[in-house]
Amino acid sequence: MTRPIPIQWIAAAAGLTCLTLLSGCGDDEIQAYTVPHVAKVAPSTDAPTAAPQPVAPMRPMTTQATSGPQRMLGAMAPHGDGVWFFKLSGPPEAIGQVAGAFETFIKSLKFGEGGQVTWTTPAGWSEEPASGMRIATFHVDAGGSHLDLAVTKFPAIAEMQSVLANVNRWRGQMGLTPVTEAQLGDVTKTIDAGGVTVTMVDYTKEGGAAASGAATPGGPTLPAGHPPVDGAAPGVTPGSALGGLPGPAAGGSSGITFAQPLPEGWRETTAPGGVSLHTFDAGGAGAMMSITLLPGDAGGMHANINRWRQQVGLAPVDASKIGEVAKLASVDGLEGASVDLAGESKRIVGVILPTPTSTWFIKMTGPNEAVEAQVAAFQQFVRSVHFAGGEK
Repeated sequence: MTRPIPIQWIAAAAGLTCLTLLSGCGDDEIQAYTVPHVAKVAPSTDAPTAAPQPVAPMRPMTTQATSGPQRMLGAMAPHGDGVWFFKLSGPPEAIGQVAGAFETFIKSLKFGEGGQVTWTTPAGWSEEPASGMRIATFHVDAGGSHLDLAVTKFPAIAEMQSVLANVNRWRGQMGLTPVTEAQLGDVTKTIDAGGVTVTMVDYTKEGGAAASGAATPGGPTLPAGHPPVDGAAPGVTPGSALGGLPGPAAGGSSGITFAQPLPEGWRETTAPGGVSLHTFDAGGAGAMMSITLLPGDAGGMHANINRWRQQVGLAPVDASKIGEVAKLASVDGLEGASVDLAGESKRIVGVILPTPTSTWFIKMTGPNEAVEAQVAAFQQFVRSVHFAGGEK
């Protein structure tokens, strides 16, 4: 039996990394498979690197409240050259039914040499292989809800390793106030998993109204120069229609909503048949903003960040350096990366948010001065975004 966690654990978490840490556990016993899974991080390839250009820093992005109460369990485990994150969220009733299994899963972790981690999968959970930024995804059915547990790993740089930063990021996502270093012990707990100290949290937020401003479906196209897209229909080439994904034609919903009215000075410029679900003139001085959904991993996080770097005149970076040029972002429960890339005259500020079946891109680009003037408005807009269940 797993003992319930005191109510104090419910307060905890928010910062720069994709994780949540558990406490609150149910009384149900957990049966586990006996064959552990080994998750490996793909080796990086060498490529020319360039130091990131100095730009005005972006504030950490956090999610806006979604409709209905939510409960989040998570765990953070620094090991070797990376930090591992395990996150499970959903309706409180459903999470309550699997909280014990989640903690049992975390306690089963074994950290080996070469960045390998093994785990024992609880009975009834189904595992999906690596996709996008995720090392693995587990599908869990409970209380009439379909839940996903995300497993991610990020480079062991200082901001990724900070328990306080991650706890306060999660607290922000759940509408809770930040805590100080001295208060961490009141809102987190630690366990030993294979000799590694794992920090865990469990917190709940009340529901809120979904944002307004629905998009509409059509036939998006892949921009020229975009990396190959996994999951695209055979024969899809840059500029051709991508079947099965929403686009900006009239009628229906694309699975994304956002706050109205738009930021001051913004106007929507979406045209039917383009690659983006939505496009905006952000301020009238040359900054343009777009929202795009592409199938699969859309070429991968590394390739897309380097594509954006190329667009502003910066050299590509090696996969092992991505943690130095991107920060973790969480938007309405989807976790991914945010970047702020400034070249000599052009700047891109954006977020990339993988889902198990597709990837969202929310991007502002334009002359350095025009983008700088709209960074705060862009972040306000991103915080208002809400994804429909089918696109998360």
